[in-house]
Amino acid sequence: MSAPIPENPALPERRDSTTDRLYDVGFFLVEAFAALEVTAVIVANARITASLGLREELSSYIINSYLYPLFAVMLLITLLSRLVSRTLNPMYFFMAGLALFAAGNVLCFAAASPLWFFAGRMVMGVGGAVSFAGQLWTLSIFHRWRITRTLIWGEAGAALGVVAGPIVGALFAQFSPEGWRDFFLLNAGLAVATALFACLGLWRREAPQVKEDAVKSDDPRGRSMIRTMTAWQVAVSILIVGSEYLFSDYLQAKMGKSPLFVGGMTVLASAGAIMGSIWAARQEKRMEQLPSRAAAGLLISLAALAFCLSSRHFLLAGIPIFASGLCMGLASVSIYASIVQASEPVQFLPRSMVYLMGMQIGNAMGVQAVGLSEMWHLKVFPTAALVAAIPLAISLGILTYIRYVRTAQLSGNIPAFKESNP
Repeated sequence: MSAPIPENPALPERRDSTTDRLYDVGFFLVEAFAALEVTAVIVANARITASLGLREELSSYIINSYLYPLFAVMLLITLLSRLVSRTLNPMYFFMAGLALFAAGNVLCFAAASPLWFFAGRMVMGVGGAVSFAGQLWTLSIFHRWRITRTLIWGEAGAALGVVAGPIVGALFAQFSPEGWRDFFLLNAGLAVATALFACLGLWRREAPQVKEDAVKSDDPRGRSMIRTMTAWQVAVSILIVGSEYLFSDYLQAKMGKSPLFVGGMTVLASAGAIMGSIWAARQEKRMEQLPSRAAAGLLISLAALAFCLSSRHFLLAGIPIFASGLCMGLASVSIYASIVQASEPVQFLPRSMVYLMGMQIGNAMGVQAVGLSEMWHLKVFPTAALVAAIPLAISLGILTYIRYVRTAQLSGNIPAFKESNP
């Protein structure tokens, strides 16, 4: 049996082994297919709806039939995290999630009816949740001493998925009414490749024991940070996914634009996201201030996008699309970095799960807002207002909460936060 991890271990610097690098490739692929899944299906959504014979107002369920099970299983894993960690092997848990995700994609590829397609999407959601939890669990257990190096690979994979997703979705949907099926076959192949690399990277590694009493009971800074940053993530995800879905659905379903045109325009958001991530990484001392600025930028970009769409200046819409991607990059890096810096190592997994659930809630709400506008036959500006309503309320609530905490600190009602070591 492995020795317990001390509360504040001195983690020596050492060179990465071959298995470390193999695990990094697996981590890269998880982030890549996670981003690829959402962005590609958003672009191909109109073609999938037509191919399956669904009514237009049901098109949002193509995405949400994946996101809702994903969130539900994430919540279940979070609630049962202690039981899971005591009874299951981290590597086998990770592999099981990847296997389920691959199986769901194969179901979608071969679906002969909408029922089988939605069943496949739900299996994908379950597998995705287990995969993401297993990804974070194995990272925190086996690679905590080199966690920043692996996270860099994850950021690179997410950037690739965001950039490639719109183009991949457009290419598969553009040239054949049933071409979207091949995308799900590609996704299944990526899951199998991820399992191979991750398994080689984790083979024969023993999970060390972690003391459950290693976390300080009095952690006001950490609790405040996870609340505010998760709330910012919900608001940002609603705005990002809602804006992209509004843009894609309006141009394809209303204006008859091709998926390839929409995919090409969405690449601007991907380029902006990469630039925003690099920009955020250079502002380490202002990480906690960046989410509010990113949310404000996304609200402005959504308003500008609605104006461009309603006035039919479709090429001009590339400017707010790029700006929304830039804000997305700023938010993604700053929110996640702030959570990690305010957490102890043993808190990384549960707090990361809360962060991921906030992201998935926001994604689902962004899609659902546009779906409701379809059911209510709203035009562009009312749809944009519906997408922006909840993020605006969340933003005002967060700013009020931050002001309350600062006022309470100054008055001495609660102790001032102590800076935590990243």
